[in-house]
Amino acid sequence: MPDEDLGKALVGSLAEVFGTRRLVVVEMTGAQVSVWKVKRDDAGVPRMRSASFAAESAPDRSAAMVRGLLGRLGVGPADTVLVVARPGGPVPDPGLRVGAVHTMESAAPVREALRTAIADEPLTQMYELVTLRATPRGRLEFGAVPLFPMGTQRGATVRVAVRFTAREETGTTLAVVASSPRERRFRPVVLVRAHTAPAARELRVDLDGPGKVGFPDVPGRIVPESRPWPELVDGLQGRTAPRPAGRTGHLVCAVEAGVPGSGAQVMAERIALLRSLAQTCPPGMRLSLLAYGPHAFQRAADDSVPELLCWAEPVPVFLDRLTDLANRPAATEGYPLAARLECALALVAARLEDGAEETALLAVGSRPAFPPRVHPSQILPCPKRHDWQRLAADLRRRGVRIAAVRDGHDAADFWRTFAPDALFDAAARDQDGVAEALRLPGPGEEYAFPLSETE
Repeated sequence: MPDEDLGKALVGSLAEVFGTRRLVVVEMTGAQVSVWKVKRDDAGVPRMRSASFAAESAPDRSAAMVRGLLGRLGVGPADTVLVVARPGGPVPDPGLRVGAVHTMESAAPVREALRTAIADEPLTQMYELVTLRATPRGRLEFGAVPLFPMGTQRGATVRVAVRFTAREETGTTLAVVASSPRERRFRPVVLVRAHTAPAARELRVDLDGPGKVGFPDVPGRIVPESRPWPELVDGLQGRTAPRPAGRTGHLVCAVEAGVPGSGAQVMAERIALLRSLAQTCPPGMRLSLLAYGPHAFQRAADDSVPELLCWAEPVPVFLDRLTDLANRPAATEGYPLAARLECALALVAARLEDGAEETALLAVGSRPAFPPRVHPSQILPCPKRHDWQRLAADLRRRGVRIAAVRDGHDAADFWRTFAPDALFDAAARDQDGVAEALRLPGPGEEYAFPLSETE
């Protein structure tokens, strides 16, 4: 291949390297012979080793010299051999009977050309980021967030949502693994430890070539991971997500979706409170979200049940549903004196499974519930005759803790009766008090790997 560009020759030769097959590149100069052996590791990454030898002075001995070198290096018939000579220098006989031998002339340095060919090669296996996720029963299991599919080349960038739980001084392991569609087995490609503070992050991941992945946006130090892969994996087998005894495992949030005569500000503050509470929850925590408004008493008006946006879902799903709710126009019309919290309680009571896990209910709003029958307040009765006092008492008998955040000045008697021991004024912004009243668990243990924020 005397006229073929060295880079193209190396790219073509690399494509023939798989399994136990290797690429052997021999560079012949006037002073020495340099040899590079390239073999793929289990993750499909080309790994290169080199050696140099003194060159024979007689041109007619070059073929014998290369043949002897390749023999000493254990080159076999399955290997691909590329011999590169300087222009005008000795070129071995193309008929060398060791491996699949190709010869060519090139003035370009082989080392740089080979490194470039490897860096530019498309991925032969897909790359994923190792994460942890909690099962509905609170156990931790390994997961993998897809990063780069097969065929991706350097320069690609993706972003993934994860949560770091370990302290900055301890660090979190960022492990990029390779796998093939035929065999779902993790093969470590990159193992580093990020010394950064615990937080939910949108992690940027850059592909710099096969076996080379960067995390440019992570604050703090990133160092090679000193612990071996088996030790990291074994340390998490059978571990459970933390949930201290007596702490809530399922938080149900019922939010009044609409404020009579007001804009979107109050609704935004309600959603911000729920978002902030959810972001402190540990893995294994389940959350539900209901949105309720007033009953519609006009003829042919829609008076459907409160909207169940999610039930017993992980934190990331709950946060997504909150975002959906936040993107809706705030409802400012409807019956102004009450909202159907009583129907929301009935929905919770119907869906709740006794004995499943510790459950708490947080109601956020301003208007009182509709009474079950004609009431001195002159508020119209609930069309379904749901009795909010009976429903709340029944939920408490079933072990549900009830708290409320009130963001209006009306209906004080209702709210004091509904949540006598756990009533909070939204203006006080007492998130810690709300969390304690609901007995929400804290952020929990530290984990070696990031937690997935994507369901």
